[in-house]
Amino acid sequence: PQVFFYGMFVLIGQVLNARHYFGPMMWAPIANNVVSIAVLVTYLVAFGADDPNHGAYTSGRALLLGLGSTLGIAVQLAVLVPYLRAAGVSMRLRFDFRDSALGHTLRLGGWTVLFVIANQIAYAVVVHLSSTGSADGGTGYTVYSQAFLIIMVPHAIVTVSLATAILPRPSAHAEARDHRALARTLAPTMRSALAVMIPFAALLPLVAAPAARVLWGYGAAKADVDNYVPTLMLFGPGLVFFTAHHLLLRG
Repeated sequence: PQVFFYGMFVLIGQVLNARHYFGPMMWAPIANNVVSIAVLVTYLVAFGADDPNHGAYTSGRALLLGLGSTLGIAVQLAVLVPYLRAAGVSMRLRFDFRDSALGHTLRLGGWTVLFVIANQIAYAVVVHLSSTGSADGGTGYTVYSQAFLIIMVPHAIVTVSLATAILPRPSAHAEARDHRALARTLAPTMRSALAVMIPFAALLPLVAAPAARVLWGYGAAKADVDNYVPTLMLFGPGLVFFTAHHLLLRG
């Protein structure tokens, strides 16, 4: 069910983006976050530290987290539906494939499949390197994933927002086979994103140590807080390439 709701969210969200309704898709995940937080609070109340079975992951706990997270994604999709009518889009169920353009979509999807395969190979390498034993210099996958989440905050706020806002224009230019106009649309967006990301990347190595202490210098992570510093520092230049990659991929 979660795969279905995520897929419909992206599909309807992109339809709204194409009609220049950018807000709903960008803000709908907040509804998902609210539901997720409520589910986690319920979990803490129902199965807190005072629970005599603390540590035993029961079917009831799995059901609460599974149904709760599914509900959050369903609510995220439901937020978009009313905006479809406002955008002048009507949807109805169809049970035939005539004039559906699925063949064209599948041919284009070949490139997406290749991109996913390349991404998964890179991800496997990252997991192997990060989870290698400490004797070989590995700091653990948790360090990588937590630092990556922090880096994704400016990326999501700046790069993804800019890419989402401009996407209908280069799409129209691509449909018209006007590649020069596509480049003219993409280039200033790239400059705008990098104007923020390059200073951020340059500043990150300088603030990595205090930022790591603020974010992870307490609780269970306190003993390993120093492991986060080099990872955050090295994510600085990586973020610049990640920004360019994201925008060029859309182009």
